Amino acid sequence: MGLTKAKKDQSIKLIITKPGSFTVDANGNILSSTLPLSVPDKFIEIIIHNVLETFLTARASGLIFEEVIIQFIGLKIVAREMRGGALIHLTPLKP
Repeated sequence: MGLTKAKKDQSIKLIITKPGSFTVDANGNILSSTLPLSVPDKFIEIIIHNVLETFLTARASGLIFEEVIIQFIGLKIVAREMRGGALIHLTPLKP
C-alpha cells in the first residue's frame, strides 16, 4: 500500500502532536524510536515500506538518494538513507 492509498484507509487515525524519529534496518525492523504512542503501528509500517522501497528503487536505477522529504496529511516526513536502512523523522505541520 502506498502513501497515497493510506489517505483513503479509514482505519488509520493519525494523531501526531509532537515530532518524533525512528531508525529502521534494511529489513524494516525498528531499531530505536522516539515516536509518540499515538502514532498507529499500521501507519509506521506504511512509512517504513515506502521509504525503504524508494531508496531501493533509486539504487537499482543507478540514482543515489541520501534524503527524501514527503509532506503528507499535515505531516512532514524526512527520511535519510543509512546503509540500507533509514532514519525517519516525523514532524506535524501547523494547520
